[in-house]
Amino acid sequence: MYDDIGKKNSGEIIYRANPHMIYNIDEKRITVDHRSRYIVGSRDHPAQAVTSGKGKTVTLIGAGSASGSAIPPYFVFPGKRMNSDSMKDASPGASGTASERGWSNMQVFKQYLTKHFVSFVPVRSDSKTLVLLDGHRSHVALVLAEWAKQNNIILFVLPAHTSHLLQPLDVACYGPFQRLYNAQSHKLMRQTSAAITKYNICQLACHVYTRALSSENMQSGFRRTGNFPPEQGDYPIAKSCTINSVPPRTV
Repeated sequence: MYDDIGKKNSGEIIYRANPHMIYNIDEKRITVDHRSRYIVGSRDHPAQAVTSGKGKTVTLIGAGSASGSAIPPYFVFPGKRMNSDSMKDASPGASGTASERGWSNMQVFKQYLTKHFVSFVPVRSDSKTLVLLDGHRSHVALVLAEWAKQNNIILFVLPAHTSHLLQPLDVACYGPFQRLYNAQSHKLMRQTSAAITKYNICQLACHVYTRALSSENMQSGFRRTGNFPPEQGDYPIAKSCTINSVPPRTV
């Protein structure tokens, strides 16, 4: 439970909470465009490689807590309407929707928060949940602020251009995710000659999501960014989010 969320005389933003009540939500774009990393062939006989098509992007919305608990992935597929085949062989709890380009927007993020996120996060009337996220325009809207207030959730928007320093998922989880995902994609294409499409990308992503967003990685991300425990990481949030330098926004 929060003991204090407020401003000190120095202008620093501080908070103290149980780690299971502090979350980070962040998007990760997955492109349907994979090539074999190493191709060997002779001068007279060029090597051939199985590649996937270009021009398709699927957005993965991930989340996890300072206690190391990851919320199942949420996918945004390109298209005007959701095709249930896109979620074939998804991991338990995973869900998704569709947008024209496969990108997240305010409507998609609202659906994620109100339908997916809250189904895995204990919302309580006697305590608050802190959610750290970047300042993407899909995250900053009055309708989201009102919903969050009604559900005792604080949406804390981090300062611009600090995701690589202050977002636990960026710092400790999405790097391993990309490496694992690339390895699985190359393995699939090499062994089956299958291309990566929006109909098997969910299966691949779900397979590595749990490994990349492991309890150890999540806790490491919050610790290295200084989000939890406070002021003990490489880039403590209390030192970065000051009123006098870069004003943080809470929506």
